[in-house]
Amino acid sequence: MHANLFYAEREPEHKLMATVSNGYMATVIGNHYVYLAGVFNGIGTEDPSHRAKIPLPIDIQVVNATTYASALDLECNAFYRRSHVPESDSGPAVHVEQQWFATAPEPSTKLGDDPDDLHVLVHLLVARNDGPQPATLGIRSNTQLGGRPDLHWKPHPSPAPRAMRLHVGNTTKAELPGRSMRASVAKAISVIPDEVVVPAHTQETFAFIFVLCSSIDGEAAPPFTDAPEDAAIANRATRIFGKWWDAHPNPAAVLPEQCRRWSQRSGLGSVEVIGDPDLARAVNSSLFHMLASTTPRSMQASLSPGTLATNAYNGHVFWDSAMWMYPALQFVSPRDAAQLLEYRFHRTHGAASKAASYHAGYKGFMFPWESAYTGEEVCPEWADTGRLEQHISMDIAWAVRQYWLMSHDVLWLRGAWPVIEGIAEWIASRVVRCTRDLAEQAPWASSAPDGVYYCIRGVIPPDEYAVDVDNSAFTNAAAQIALRFASEAARTLGHPRRRWENWAQIAEQMFIPFDARRNIHPEYEGYRGQLIKQADVILMGYPMQHPDIHPDIRRSDLLYYTPRTDPLGPAMTYAMEAVAFLELGMRANASQSFQRSYANIHAPFAIWTETPTGGAVNFITGAGGFIQAVIAGFGGVRFLPGGMDITPHAPFAPAQELRLRRVCFRGVAWDLRIKTNQASLHWPEHPDASCALPHPADTGSPSCALLELATQHRTPLSPGVHIPLALDAGYRIVCA
Repeated sequence: MHANLFYAEREPEHKLMATVSNGYMATVIGNHYVYLAGVFNGIGTEDPSHRAKIPLPIDIQVVNATTYASALDLECNAFYRRSHVPESDSGPAVHVEQQWFATAPEPSTKLGDDPDDLHVLVHLLVARNDGPQPATLGIRSNTQLGGRPDLHWKPHPSPAPRAMRLHVGNTTKAELPGRSMRASVAKAISVIPDEVVVPAHTQETFAFIFVLCSSIDGEAAPPFTDAPEDAAIANRATRIFGKWWDAHPNPAAVLPEQCRRWSQRSGLGSVEVIGDPDLARAVNSSLFHMLASTTPRSMQASLSPGTLATNAYNGHVFWDSAMWMYPALQFVSPRDAAQLLEYRFHRTHGAASKAASYHAGYKGFMFPWESAYTGEEVCPEWADTGRLEQHISMDIAWAVRQYWLMSHDVLWLRGAWPVIEGIAEWIASRVVRCTRDLAEQAPWASSAPDGVYYCIRGVIPPDEYAVDVDNSAFTNAAAQIALRFASEAARTLGHPRRRWENWAQIAEQMFIPFDARRNIHPEYEGYRGQLIKQADVILMGYPMQHPDIHPDIRRSDLLYYTPRTDPLGPAMTYAMEAVAFLELGMRANASQSFQRSYANIHAPFAIWTETPTGGAVNFITGAGGFIQAVIAGFGGVRFLPGGMDITPHAPFAPAQELRLRRVCFRGVAWDLRIKTNQASLHWPEHPDASCALPHPADTGSPSCALLELATQHRTPLSPGVHIPLALDAGYRIVCA
């Protein structure tokens, strides 16, 4: 069983079909349309804004062909379909393989670049005729879409000498009428004939390409009111179309080029599983689906729960990108992870306008619960989450902090400062002073002698079954971490004390509810043990990594909330339970939760669903949580103020070994091997570009050491070194 090739003799129902994506464009095989990153249609929260369907004749079918095999190739980011056309009056039998892929950019592409390669979707039809006579194959394609179109299309004059159709379309509705433009899209597509002829005793490759360009290409910071002329994007699409054909006179060589580019760019191989093929396939496919939705242009549109290939949740960006996908990507590809933050950095206008829109007129940056292109709130008006689920701003601050702890890139921190400061200012204006009994405050949190604390009222926590509650433990703890980080960042960047001392005071007097009798954190004030939607309080331990929670309380929280969590809720809950149980040495519990953490992956093409019974399809939020369970769970990897912590835990049978390659910290790609009886750490002798930082402190390697936490024994580290590690023991990599 190959861990990177997902094979099917019979294709599944359409919603579980494979996808092709390069982060700029994506589709589900069998669809008659694609989605483009950042191209939405609909009015804000009213319509609401949603991914715009762009019709293309990509579902090319061979007449009278019988499909007998299909495969999703993770190493090439391509989908294959094999079929057989029987002998007929039009010629002998023909063996056909169809190949679909969205072209991968060169691995050297830099953040912010907009390479032409991203704009091409390729369909190759490889036909082999072993007979003595030519064979004629009939071809069908379809561009019909049901419902209202998202764009008004019109043909555009085509100056290209090749067989090409050129159209330009404009979205029907702007996200912010009067304040943002409607997007325009140009598509230059191959003319698809009704039939092709395959000569006798010949294998022939027929290529059809689909080039898409939009008016927001090359832009990062909305809103824009002036769109490029339709002629400009039509000319670019035409140029890319001609350039592709000039560069590929031999269509048979196109797929090998795609495989080379994708294999060099992707994070496949970052987590290797030895001895458990099913787990290996789950890991590889989860990484694949996340990485295939990121590109250097991801600042236009960050990761959405259902990938770029679907319109799940209208294609909007939620807290999922900060708390679930971001940590998984940061472990294996800081460049891709950083792009999720860049998306936020370029959308502070929407965060500021949302903060000011509340009756209290909050200051700073209050990021929307759902955002699309402009960064304004686009959560449907009927949903309470858009108004009350406010922890997303703290989640973004947490992700920014994680990147800083991983990199210690001061120049990057300086660029991130406006967002760090803006979120802290919003929290400071959002909290209210409140009086609470000392017994109600978490014992690890600071106590106020006068009983006056800072509270946050009227929110929805991660448990979305709880609406309009006060003092969510997770929300308040996340606010505390965000304010502490802002204070630390201000000191690091040399800002005067008057700029941050209020944040530090609020952080230390933040009210964190606690039940001393049960030794747990109530999810919120007034919580009485009701069923919760998903992991909530336990997230304070991981991924939030609150430094003050005692293991005894973490254990009590975990055992209290595990049976109170909806078994039909999102998969991330089980991943976080697995991390926590491993951290606490409760392997039997961890094994059960870990198995359930990837039970929502569906054969044959490893497509995630949000819940066991359905929900959003290709749900990479679940994939992100699962990858965290592998790396942060079995590897015990944490980015902390003192360094990168590692606590290796043996994998569960039948897995014999986990190889965590290219875990990035301080610009070094660290390799961690975990077997059933031992572990080891390796600093590769040769640098790995996948972990390179955008602003390295110098051109040499950092000075690092390995600290054994129990004994404080310190071992110097250098490139090429291999260090044995004891299982279940804590270590810390510290770098100067």
